[in-house]
Amino acid sequence: MHGCVNHICHPFIKYVTKCSSFAIFSACYVNHPAGQARLDGAFCAYTEKDKQDYLNKACEAGICNIEMESSVFAAMCRLSGLRAAVVCVTLLDRLNGDQLDTSQDVLHSYQQRPQILVGYYIKKQLKKMS
Repeated sequence: MHGCVNHICHPFIKYVTKCSSFAIFSACYVNHPAGQARLDGAFCAYTEKDKQDYLNKACEAGICNIEMESSVFAAMCRLSGLRAAVVCVTLLDRLNGDQLDTSQDVLHSYQQRPQILVGYYIKKQLKKMS
């Protein structure tokens, strides 16, 4: 799977780093609370210290975001021969807690940012083709 994600994201990462946004590495897990060291799941085998140790090691490895959906999307696009990119928005600093307390207005602006960024990238690519 790792190769699929690298193949899909590489051209977009070059573009993003030239914009006001920045590229980071995300880790994609198949299970929600356990793979992400969440403390608010129905079953929790982690302590706060375990969580902090795990997240700090991930950060040291260059991982700044954790999510669940992109690996399936990346694999399907790769197998279908479709060019694609995965754009994530990090909503909270997990080292400071697991719960989101951001206002709806701010969340809406976060939602718009990747759409605008991807839109600009698509326009740029279409201009190259014409």
